[in-house]
Amino acid sequence: MSERMVDDVRETPEALRNVLEADLSGLPDLRERNFVITTGSGSSYHVAYYASMLLTRETDVASSHYPGKLAPWVDGADAVIIFSISGGKDSHRIAREFDGADIMAVTCEKDSPLAREADSVLLIPVERESGFLNTKTIVAAMYAFCAYVSEVTGSNVLNTRAPDEVEKSIEADPRDDLVEAMRECEKVFFVGDGYLHVAAEQAALKAVEVGDANALATTTDELFHGRFFGDHSRRLYVCLNEGSADLIEERSNGEANIFRPDEVVKVKVEPDDPNAPVVVLPALYLAIDAAYGPVNTSQARDWWDHL
Repeated sequence: MSERMVDDVRETPEALRNVLEADLSGLPDLRERNFVITTGSGSSYHVAYYASMLLTRETDVASSHYPGKLAPWVDGADAVIIFSISGGKDSHRIAREFDGADIMAVTCEKDSPLAREADSVLLIPVERESGFLNTKTIVAAMYAFCAYVSEVTGSNVLNTRAPDEVEKSIEADPRDDLVEAMRECEKVFFVGDGYLHVAAEQAALKAVEVGDANALATTTDELFHGRFFGDHSRRLYVCLNEGSADLIEERSNGEANIFRPDEVVKVKVEPDDPNAPVVVLPALYLAIDAAYGPVNTSQARDWWDHL
């Protein structure tokens, strides 16, 4: 296993191919539940956000997402999905706080404390990163949950071409002008609508984790609230869908510093595509590593352990 974040990211296509070969039989059909809570902490919370959106839009299951320890505050769920790559930290303790709800664990570790607490386990068939920063496993977790929903519903929500599309999107290094702009601008906005907002949230978190950047995630509409939108000489807008780029360019009279989707991820995705975060995140990770790294994930782990 590598200690470099960039190497972990470049293993993503193979990780997604492992998901395609996984046996997802025997997992419960959540369409039989009345209200499903999804939860996780850190990057896993973004997978929970994605899962809740996927359930609500693609299966008509009533679902809400909550971060980590806040989730047990919410009453009424008859099923809870807990996402944790390690299956440790506080995830198993959170599972114990839900009384009467069926618990599904989504994790890379089948013998983890969370897996032992759960009624069912969706095992992500990917080896965890050696260091602290989760990248390929986060993308694989989203893809595995999409595969699960596709399996249970008999639908075609899963894009089986995603591994090849990711491979194409990361075959070249990030653009030098994008990397330089991310370094130099005072604020970086990752802008995404629909499913792409999940990718924007994850990219902003990674920019903070890796480079202590002043990075924010937003949808297009939310960008124009308050003072979010202004002083274009000091702000960068990394747009994950064309509609965002078009509107920002129009409202800034062409003054905004914008990077469009084809300049960032090199493949075309739509906000209503459930596979969109899976396809765009690896390229975003590489841009973040190039701008604020290179990242040695074992050093990041040492820093976290020190805290």
